[in-house]
Amino acid sequence: MGQQAGEIGIKNLMTGEIFYGPPDAPIPEGYERIDTTGPAPTSLASSPESWLRTGMRAGGGVLGGTAGLLLGGMAGGIGALPGSIVGAGLVGGIGANKARPADFFYQNLMMGTFMLHHACRAKVEQFVAAGAGCGYPEHAPMPLKETDFWSGLPQAESAPYSLAKRLLQIQSLAYHRQYGFVSIIGVPGNVYGPDDNFDLEASHVVPALVRKFVDAQERREKRVVVWGTGRPSRDFVYASDVARGLLLACERYKGPELVNISSGVETTVAELVATLVSITGFEGEVVWDESRPDGQARRCFDMSKAERDLGFRPAVGLREGLERTVDWYRANKVAARLVA
Repeated sequence: MGQQAGEIGIKNLMTGEIFYGPPDAPIPEGYERIDTTGPAPTSLASSPESWLRTGMRAGGGVLGGTAGLLLGGMAGGIGALPGSIVGAGLVGGIGANKARPADFFYQNLMMGTFMLHHACRAKVEQFVAAGAGCGYPEHAPMPLKETDFWSGLPQAESAPYSLAKRLLQIQSLAYHRQYGFVSIIGVPGNVYGPDDNFDLEASHVVPALVRKFVDAQERREKRVVVWGTGRPSRDFVYASDVARGLLLACERYKGPELVNISSGVETTVAELVATLVSITGFEGEVVWDESRPDGQARRCFDMSKAERDLGFRPAVGLREGLERTVDWYRANKVAARLVA
C-alpha cells in the first residue's frame, strides 16, 4: 500500500523501513521524515507507539511481498479489525534467500520484534502476524501440524528467514505470560495473487512462473525454462483466503495461538506448471533446469485446527486463483513489480 492523501512518510535510519501515518503524529527517534505532505511535525516521540495508536501502516522497505498481498486482500487494510496489526516481512524465493541470508534474517527479526513489542506498549488490543510456512522442520511428517513446529530445524536455504519468523511465536508466548498481551501467529502456505512480486530473481514460484508463461505466450517464444526438477510439492493459497483467515483468528482467539492458514492441498511444481500452460495458452516446450535448487521436497499443511477453531476453509481453488493472477498480471504489467 502506498502513501495516501494527507499522510506523511518516515524512514527508519538503521533498517530503511518506511511507514506512513497522519501528519499530526510525532516522529519517533531514529526515524526521519521523507516527504513534504501535510504540515511539518512539531515534536519527537521516544518510541513509534503514537504511530501505532493513530494508524501507522507500513509502506515499503521491510514490509513488502506477502504484506502487500495480504493487506490488498483485506477490505480495510490494517484497520480492518479495530486494535489489530498485521505484519508480514521481507520475503522472496529460493534464489533471493540464498543471495541475501543476512538481510532476510535481520529485517524479519527486527520487524517482528519491533512491531509486537510496541503494539504491546501501545496497548493495542491484539496483534496478528504472518509467520513462515518454511519455518516448519525440514523432515516433519506431512501434513504439517502446529504441534510439530518446534520438532527440528527448517530447510537450510531458508533458515535465516524462517527462524527469524519462527521466533515470533516465542515472543508471542513470552509477552502473554508477562503482560497478558494477546498475539496470534498465522502460518500461511505459499501465498500468491494479484500485486505479487514478479521479479524473476527474487519472487516465489507462482509469480515467477506466471510472468514466464504469460510473457512467453505473448512473444510466441518456443520454450520456457523452469528451475529444478518439478518434483517438489507446495501448499498454494490465494492471498484473500489468507487475509480472511487472519481476520478470523483475530475475531475468535483470545490468547496466544499458532495456526496454519493455507489450502491443505499438496501440489507439485510440475502440476503447477501444467496448469499455467493450460491457462496461458503457451504452446512451446517446458525445459527443466535441474542445476537450479528445488528447495524443500514436500510441504502441505494440516488445516484441522483452523477448520475447528475458526471455521476456516479456502474459498479460492488453485486454478481459479491462478486465472485471477494471470489476468491481473496481463492487465497490470506496467504497474507490476518486475524488479524487487
